[in-house]
Amino acid sequence: MRPCRADARRFLIYRTPASGALRFIATICFLTAALCASCAAQPETVRSFPAVRVSQPPVIDGALDDACWAQVPYQEGFTDEQTGQPMADDTRVWICYDSENIYVAFHAFDSEPHRIRAVETRREAGFVGEDRLRLRLDTFNSKTSDYENRFTINALGTQNTRLAGGRANRQEWEGVWKSAARIVEDGWTAEMAIPWDILIRPETGGNPVTMGLNFERYIARLDVECYWSNIGPRELPDLNGEWVGVVPPPAKPLRPLSVLAYTLGGWDDGRGTLRSGLDVRYQLSAFQTAVFSVNPDFSNVEGAVTSIDFSYSEKLPDERRPFFLEGSGYFTGALTGFNPFRSVRIPQFDAGARLFGRFRGGVDLGIMRAENIGDRRDTVARVEKQFSPFSSAVLQYVERDEGDRVNRVAVAAGSLRRGDWRMWGGVARSEDAGDAGDYSNIALEWSSPRYTSSLALVSVSPQFRPRNGFINHRDQRGAQWETSYALEPRTGLLRRYDLSVSAYSYSRYHGGFFREGWSAQGAVSFRAGHRVSASWTQGRFEERRDAFFSAGWSWPELDRYHTLALSVAWGTRAGKDYRLVRPSVTWRFFDRLTVSASSEQVRVGTSARQDILSVSYQFAPDRYAGGRLVRSGGDTNWYLSLSRSGYGGLEYFLILGDPNSRSFTDRLLLKVVKAY
Repeated sequence: MRPCRADARRFLIYRTPASGALRFIATICFLTAALCASCAAQPETVRSFPAVRVSQPPVIDGALDDACWAQVPYQEGFTDEQTGQPMADDTRVWICYDSENIYVAFHAFDSEPHRIRAVETRREAGFVGEDRLRLRLDTFNSKTSDYENRFTINALGTQNTRLAGGRANRQEWEGVWKSAARIVEDGWTAEMAIPWDILIRPETGGNPVTMGLNFERYIARLDVECYWSNIGPRELPDLNGEWVGVVPPPAKPLRPLSVLAYTLGGWDDGRGTLRSGLDVRYQLSAFQTAVFSVNPDFSNVEGAVTSIDFSYSEKLPDERRPFFLEGSGYFTGALTGFNPFRSVRIPQFDAGARLFGRFRGGVDLGIMRAENIGDRRDTVARVEKQFSPFSSAVLQYVERDEGDRVNRVAVAAGSLRRGDWRMWGGVARSEDAGDAGDYSNIALEWSSPRYTSSLALVSVSPQFRPRNGFINHRDQRGAQWETSYALEPRTGLLRRYDLSVSAYSYSRYHGGFFREGWSAQGAVSFRAGHRVSASWTQGRFEERRDAFFSAGWSWPELDRYHTLALSVAWGTRAGKDYRLVRPSVTWRFFDRLTVSASSEQVRVGTSARQDILSVSYQFAPDRYAGGRLVRSGGDTNWYLSLSRSGYGGLEYFLILGDPNSRSFTDRLLLKVVKAY
């Protein structure tokens, strides 16, 4: 990639109609950093745990009466993430291993065990507002979050898994690990057994190594996160503890080849339909994976619904398709206002393949190809080199070939952290139907346990087009600044409060005013469960002016199954009268039936409305019925489904309607998925 020398010169000689605003931003950023630097840093230490190999594994039943736990030394002394102070209700942890598994035990002491909150029974659900325990394991001891595996359970023993690099929510691909938990008279206890074979890990040649390690606990009645090795409010991964002297078994995956085949048949828009496809996952080694997909079924994966609120830039939904979730961490990486690759840009394809993992020299590689034969080909390649826990460099290439139009984007980026300071930036070049465009960005951030302040400079030419990525605005050159403050008091009425102020000023790439503005936001969370937020935004986009106030309320904040919320806004946007009302409610009945409803009404000159109703009924952790109704812009769509999934083995989905159509589709399909 050719160096962007012109962009570098532009960063040094900004001359825009908003130069006064830029000077104001720089001054405020300097004063904020000076204020933050004067604040005392929270003491943070790193702990270590000696590795112990056992000959007799424990029975995973949640009871800590196995002989091995008496032979393995335990540690305690958990501290509050925010204050660094020891917890009154401490947690005791054990960890050991053999040639098959890593074994972990917890004894979470609680002076009020009757207030332990445990609701979720479905695997991979979030544990919002529930007591939970978590193991964090970085097999490479990289001191970064990229290679951190997280195994979480609640007091019912329900699991949530986050494996390094990203995995699709398929138990055959994610791997099976065991857990159990019990509420006892002085708190609750839990056990885990995690197979070595589901972990990406280095080859050690039989030599002892050190792995990154931490234990985490959330106490729901106190709303307190605490750690064995305190990583602080910023959750700095380099402050995780260490598991010393581990001799892992040779890295040989238990099932190198896993095949998921589906068959789908039924009635679709007035005619019969029958089709099938394959998803294949091949484990080249314990830290390199290939995924293949032939004729994948994306049409029955419920897509996220985007807000209809006014925005000057494009809005993209989140990705939910399993093919793109598998190994997603090896393909993503964003700069200020720019992401080279957003997989939601890729529609249905005939065949696709992904290769990802860590290679020699600490190099992470991700390669993807998706092809709709005779129509379109999409290619992504990304290489990242981690030089230390605090510095890395990335090269990425993204191509979208539609025959008569080929779009290419090449990116070079890097990041560096020293103490409380972090700097990142990058350059990119696009080619699209003969037009070439450039992007460049450099940013600096200072953070402490309470304060964060950042300044970013961005330059984007008018011809820059990442058609498989995202860019918030083209044809701009300028700066943006943001500072924030957050505090979680441990006594009093307030549970948490957040304050932030941001400002930006951009000219057109070749001169002339483009946009500028500022905003201030604040939010307060009360111990009674209420959360109140408010913000003021003022600015100008070309000749259109914005000045509006917004406010929000929700209750109870930490109960995902019983929540009321309301957001409102009013003022001027794009020079027009602006109003927004967005009420929502989620409520669970009989511990099985969950109903969510929301309505969004927006007026920016003209009015628009979007209503969403979702219903689900859980028969068992792996069997549920559900549906969703979306009414937007005069169109109404709804669908119903009955499914058995999430726990391996034979899965089935009976679907009436199309989850992603704008209006109801006369369709009834049965989809069966079998693992081989």
